Formats: sequence, structure tokens, C-alpha cells
Amino acid sequence: MKILITDLGSCGVNYQNEYIIEKLENHFEFTNNLQDANIILMLGSCCCTEIQLNNTLSYIEYILENKNNNSKTYLTGCITRNFKNIPNLKKIEEYLHQNIDYVIKHYEPNKLLKQICKDAFNSLDNSSYGMCNYDESGANLFIQNGCTNNCTFCKNNYLNCDLIDAPIEKVKKAIDRLNEEKIKKIELRGLNISQYGLYSHNEYKLIEICEYIENKSNIESIMLSGFAFNDAIRNDFANKLKYLEKLNEINGSLESGSNRILKLMNKGYTKEEFLDFYYKLSSIHPKEFFLNIISGFPTEKINDCLETIEVLKAVNPKLVNINTYLDSEYVPSHNLKKLTTSELRTHTKVYSKILKNNSINYKINGAN
Repeated sequence: MKILITDLGSCGVNYQNEYIIEKLENHFEFTNNLQDANIILMLGSCCCTEIQLNNTLSYIEYILENKNNNSKTYLTGCITRNFKNIPNLKKIEEYLHQNIDYVIKHYEPNKLLKQICKDAFNSLDNSSYGMCNYDESGANLFIQNGCTNNCTFCKNNYLNCDLIDAPIEKVKKAIDRLNEEKIKKIELRGLNISQYGLYSHNEYKLIEICEYIENKSNIESIMLSGFAFNDAIRNDFANKLKYLEKLNEINGSLESGSNRILKLMNKGYTKEEFLDFYYKLSSIHPKEFFLNIISGFPTEKINDCLETIEVLKAVNPKLVNINTYLDSEYVPSHNLKKLTTSELRTHTKVYSKILKNNSINYKINGAN
């Protein structure tokens, strides 16, 4: 039985890809030939902007037009989220369900595996949360998905990104197992890891999980990825997390250090509140930050860039991801005055040049 696996432009949100491939590799022969494949699995489908959505759809159409007529098709990733009631987007949703044999939600990788190979994966739990990938370098523990913070540039404005997370008992069992395996580093991951617990427990539970790991003898460090500063600031996470010696890395989205831009983004905090959070969090045990920013958000001026850089210099992150703004007609920021292509390039150059001069590591990405 031959399987062809494609990646339709996934990002870190599609964390389950490696897990799925690892589970399948012992049960199928992998192929790159569409005509030879008995099963075609389309992973990591992206729809963050219209450009990425159209690219994903074009690739899907190519596969459907050129595949063997007898092959079965499976789709997962972000495009499997339900679109909100926007007519042309609902047509896309209908097209996918009419033309692909199995469309399975991105947060149900075990359900996908069972459908592909029922005998091999019959014992798997349908929920992916509490699931982890790990090796000698550490473990990725995926405990949450969805977000209720409606940033004006985010796909949550046209997708139903409902909250879902792992029951805390299941997460703790996974942590116990990792500790027994003598895994030294755990990366807790989610779309908005700060909101862990709101779905299953109706309250924020991330601190409880971090404190639980802190007391494990073999685990030496914790990284939080997909960290939302709005939730953390509003719920005073810093006063609890600052005491955790093992929590030493946080990956989150600052987006801007300009209060004017932060307000337009609906981020829910000011640069002063962010810096106060950072200083308080790092007051006892220093933390390393990985920060995402958007370059060229609508109406952004050079002064806004310089304000953001001042915040970055104060934090001195381990890495800054510079994401060039990409527009979509389905998000509120579309209604703001957009920068020209030349202005977008100039703003990215300003960020990269000054960060380089201040010895701050950065990476330039094409999408927010």
C-alpha cells in the first residue's frame, strides 16, 4: 500500500504533521508519484490570508485532477476549520467536502490515523491533546488549540477557531511519563497556550501545569510556545511564573511596540504593560523571549517601527521573527490604509538593520 503525503504550506500551528508521518511510516510505502499512490494525505493546509488560501486551493485542485482515480484522499490542517458565514468562503468549504474523501479537523490527528489504517491504530484516543513527540533533545507537548482574542489581522475573524484543550489529568500523565523517560526539556505548545484550561475547566490552568513540571526531578527546563501576552497580563501570570526556575523560554507574539498600532491590532495591552510584565516575570529567574512582530501593518509609520525596536532592545530577545503584513479582505485590518510595496520593504529593512546593529538575532518571514 503506497501513500503520498503533501505539506500544503504549514506553519507551527500544524504541529501534528511530524506525529502523523511518524505513525504512518511503519505501515505504508511512501511515494512521490500521484498515479502510484493508493492514499493521498494533504497535511498542513494553510488559510491565514487570501494568498495562502488560494495557493492551498490551487494545490488541492492539482492533486485532484492528476491523481489515480482509485486513490483515497485525506485532508487536514487549518483549512479544515469551519468558515464563518461568508458566502464565497462557505463555497470553498462545500467544495472540499464534496471532492475529498475524508476531511478531518487539524486537532484530530488520531482520528485521521484510525481512518487511514484502522487495524494499526485501533487503540489510539481520538483526541490529540496530551499527545507528545519527543526524542533525546526534548519533548513537544501539545495541550491546547483555538483562541478567543480577536486581533484585527487574524484569521480567527473568518474561521471558527473554537477553544479545545486537554484535560489536566491527561496532561499530567504525559508529564509523568516524560519525567520517567528522563526527558530534560518540555515545550508546551498551543495556538494560545495562555488560554489552556478555559475549554476543559473554564479557568486558566497553564500555571498549574508549569508548577507541576517544576516539581519533576528529571525535567530541567520548560518552554512556552504560542504564548498570548494579553491573557497573561490581564490574569497576572507573572507573579506566579516568576518563581519557576525551570521556566526559561517563552515564545509569543508582541506584534508591535507602538501603542497606536497595538490598539489598531486589538492586542489588548500597551507597550508599558508588556514591559512591566517582562520585567516582573524575569525579576527572580531570567527568561529568554522569542518574539513575533508584524512589519508594515496598515498605517504603520517609521516612528512606530522605532518604538517597537526600543521595546525589543529592552527585552533583548533570543530571536525576533519579522513577519511582513499580508492583507485579507476578510479581516478588520483590511479597512485600514495599507502600505505600498516600497513602504513594506523599507519598514522591514529598518527593523532588520537596527536589530542587526544591536546584535539581536532576527528572521524575516513573508506572512503574519
